[in-house]
Amino acid sequence: METQPLRARESLDLELGQYFDLLRRKWFVLALIWGGTFGLAGGVAFLKAPTYEAASKVLVKVDQTASLTGIGKGVGDITSISKNPLSTEIEIILASPTLERVIGTLDLLDEDGSPLTPKELRKKLDVEIAGGADVLKLSYTAKDPELATNVVNELSRVYIESNILDNQLQTSKARLLTEQQLPESERFVEQSEASLREFKEKNGIVSLQDEAKSVVITLQGLDNQVLSVKTDLDEATSKSNQLRNTLGLDLPQAMMASDLSQSPAVQNVLLELQKLERQKAIKLGTYKAQSPVIQTASQEEQFLKQLLREEIAAVVGSKIAVPDRYLQMGSTRQELIAQFSNTEVQRLGLQNRLQTLEGYRSRYLSRAASLPSLEQQQKELERTQEVARQSYQENLRRLRDLQVAEEQSIGNATLLEAAALPDEPNRTSQQLLLGFGGLAGALFAAGAAAVMAFGESNRNYRQARGGIYVPPAAPTSTEPKTQPLPSTETGQQQPESA
Repeated sequence: METQPLRARESLDLELGQYFDLLRRKWFVLALIWGGTFGLAGGVAFLKAPTYEAASKVLVKVDQTASLTGIGKGVGDITSISKNPLSTEIEIILASPTLERVIGTLDLLDEDGSPLTPKELRKKLDVEIAGGADVLKLSYTAKDPELATNVVNELSRVYIESNILDNQLQTSKARLLTEQQLPESERFVEQSEASLREFKEKNGIVSLQDEAKSVVITLQGLDNQVLSVKTDLDEATSKSNQLRNTLGLDLPQAMMASDLSQSPAVQNVLLELQKLERQKAIKLGTYKAQSPVIQTASQEEQFLKQLLREEIAAVVGSKIAVPDRYLQMGSTRQELIAQFSNTEVQRLGLQNRLQTLEGYRSRYLSRAASLPSLEQQQKELERTQEVARQSYQENLRRLRDLQVAEEQSIGNATLLEAAALPDEPNRTSQQLLLGFGGLAGALFAAGAAAVMAFGESNRNYRQARGGIYVPPAAPTSTEPKTQPLPSTETGQQQPESA
């Protein structure tokens, strides 16, 4: 049962010497196989119509005109989320809309006379990055050299024109968006200016920096004045207290006594009354109290007292009882009363002035305390106003630049080298076909040699063993062995006797 796999393995195990011997004997047949295959490929290559390849080069880069002039800056910049932006440009070139424009312009037709489809045109196009630079190589293969040149040049022109139109479209969108944002920017400026103006009017601000300097100087002056007035007030208060203690009167009493002492009417009535009282006292030494003379003197005394009260009321302004010591004062007391009055007037004036100065000082201190907060609020409003103005000015400048850039042809693709009319056909396909024919012929010859070697080896084994497979002897045994005899009954091999 194990002889069948051993036989198959031995039949496939060809010796290298036998194989080379077969090649030496069958070289002509093998050469014929290789030559026939190569000749067939050469014939196909010879019969194949020649094709021509035209190529152009397009430089893809940012237009430096915008960066040099400052107008249209940012338009046409190459931006892509992929690692290589040129790959995106290749896809744009090979896109159906671009190819349809080329087909429509050149009126390209297929072999049946129908308009060429973008898919069919794309099969003969090749767009690649030239040498790792920012250059795209566009090539097209056709049987007509003029057609190949026209297709490549037209494709380059359509791509460059589409690039410019796309940039102009982006510029138009940016201009429209800027025009829509401009009124809002203007309103923002007006609102910020109105807020700053209302803030200054509400807080009475002209210039906070100048006001801060003025407040400091004014507070220093007020402090000096308050100190001086307090000193004068203390001096006047001390002098007034001394005069009050000396006179034993307060200022209203002293003023009343001074007025009464200086009133001629009061003093005349007082002198008449004093004279009558002296006369009455003299008469009482002669007459009794009930005598008519004394009675008459008493009546005159009452009359003068009533008249004196009336005169006092006329001077004082009210009918009050005034002590007799207020009615007559000497010149010394009159001078003291005058000093007392002047001192009190001075003291009250200083006191009022001190209150006024302290009120001014309090207001200035309050203003000085509020200046940092006001300055902070003003700076915030000024920053808002400055941002609004800058935004508005930037939108105006951007709008002017976009209007100018919209009229310009700004693109990031430039024709570096136009396709020239090819002089010689493209031999690449024929060379590839010949190379394929040679390789295929070699493979066919090698396969035929292997088949012939296998068949010859199998035939030799059958002739040598009578069609019955016998495993080879063990390499360690040198004794001759007889051929096994076939079994007449079962057709099985009989084992050889030792």
